Amino acid sequence: MGETPTYVLGLGRAGHVALVPDGPATFAAYRVDEDGVYPLGGHLHTDQATAMAEQLTFDNRAGRLAYASARWRALPASDAQVRLLVSAQRVPRDVATTLTRGQASDLLDATFAQRRLRKAGLVA
Repeated sequence: MGETPTYVLGLGRAGHVALVPDGPATFAAYRVDEDGVYPLGGHLHTDQATAMAEQLTFDNRAGRLAYASARWRALPASDAQVRLLVSAQRVPRDVATTLTRGQASDLLDATFAQRRLRKAGLVA
């Protein structure tokens, strides 16, 4: 069985919410922004953790960012997104140029949040 992944959801200017495994079937929730990592709750079952993450997106008026069907998500990735993805070594340039803006945004959200979580010692 593989390692349980960390999930990240963008909150717009408020940063990200990250769900980090803290048990065999539970998650700790954190708000992650450029100033730090802030615990929101621990030992949350999947449904509790995802409900908390979704509520935070709406509390921070980032709901339109979270909708998978938002029109902006289907646009081609911007040049800035491609440059960031390539420089962060997330994907090769030839792959990055084929991504949508939504796919690139999701990868960048995860990259930035993972770096901050790693710096705080919460993930390997």
